[in-house]
Amino acid sequence: MRLLRGVVRSYDATNHKADVLLVGSMSRLVLAVPVAHHIPAYLIGEGAACGVAFFAEGSEGVVLCTFGGAPHGCVTTYQGSSAGMVLTTSWQTLPNLSIAVAPPAPHTWTVIVWVEVNLRGMVGYADLAELLAQIAVDGSLVGTPACVIVTDPWEGSCAPLVFTESVVYSGPHTYTVQAKKGGGSQQKNVTGTRMVITAFPST
Repeated sequence: MRLLRGVVRSYDATNHKADVLLVGSMSRLVLAVPVAHHIPAYLIGEGAACGVAFFAEGSEGVVLCTFGGAPHGCVTTYQGSSAGMVLTTSWQTLPNLSIAVAPPAPHTWTVIVWVEVNLRGMVGYADLAELLAQIAVDGSLVGTPACVIVTDPWEGSCAPLVFTESVVYSGPHTYTVQAKKGGGSQQKNVTGTRMVITAFPST
């Protein structure tokens, strides 16, 4: 999953799609990018700065946030990658994926957490198991868990997790990724998981 900065060049209100110029060393225009339903039309006009998510190589992008008009125009990004971990049947926090986010008070901040979690079986024969991953805020699980069902030898899958919240910051909040297996007698792992957090002022 990748989050790229962009600038809206035109907006189709009928289909809620936008043509977006991606910002970077290899700037390019992406046409008819779907806009997330929670973004109102007045925030996606021509010239609006935005964030576009690509969930897999070659996939269609989605405009998930806009940055224009926010106080100070400040956008803060945090990211981390986890080492591998053997799963148990209890929730465990992935190594290196505990990120404290503390943008300046007193504004209300929109926080978007993006995760690519890789879950897989680690045996050479079939062993049915449900593998789960979920985002936690200050130790409490939030949002919808990602679920992978492993049925074949060495089977695995990359599952996306996305969580958005609006927070008035008076102190840091800690975001983690937790995972577990629902069963199965053989070893199951989570490997190569990456988390990106974007925070921007919304009021």
